[in-house]
Amino acid sequence: TEGYVLNSLQKRKMHRRRDKNFVHRLAAIEEAVAPVFKYFKEKYNGTLGIAIDGVATGAKGGNSFGQEDVRNVFVKLCVKNEVPFVIVPPQYTSQKCIECGELTKQDRKTSNVYLCSACGYFNENCDAIGALNIKEHGEFLFDEFEFTSTSLSTPHNKTTLGILFGSALKKHINTPQS
Repeated sequence: TEGYVLNSLQKRKMHRRRDKNFVHRLAAIEEAVAPVFKYFKEKYNGTLGIAIDGVATGAKGGNSFGQEDVRNVFVKLCVKNEVPFVIVPPQYTSQKCIECGELTKQDRKTSNVYLCSACGYFNENCDAIGALNIKEHGEFLFDEFEFTSTSLSTPHNKTTLGILFGSALKKHINTPQS
């Protein structure tokens, strides 16, 4: 037996509903992060630069957690407010020890704690390790590529920039070359 097939009117309604939900989701994200963004922009008065996690879920079928939506809202806020930003490649950010720099892969299916196999550093949350490393990697990229404005943060060829950033970070943190 064949599955149910939507006619063109049903497809248009479905797409309009999906698009409307997407716009509402982006608005809700912006409403949640804009006050925090504004606070830090005022606090650091012209010296703020933002390192944004470049992770994308890659989920198919629209079942994504929405991390890329949060990233895109931050990019939009940075551009709108002329705050320099860098999107940090996510490779190894939750595996690199913030004390000694050693890479230690954790079994995140059974636990989300971080324990460095080299120096014994412990943290209750691998995501916190990732955030600290994104901050450190972002500072390195800001210094290495001398970002001073959003025009430098948003080049047209993002793929090339991602490769360039990834290569610079691999040398900086001495990660395995692929």
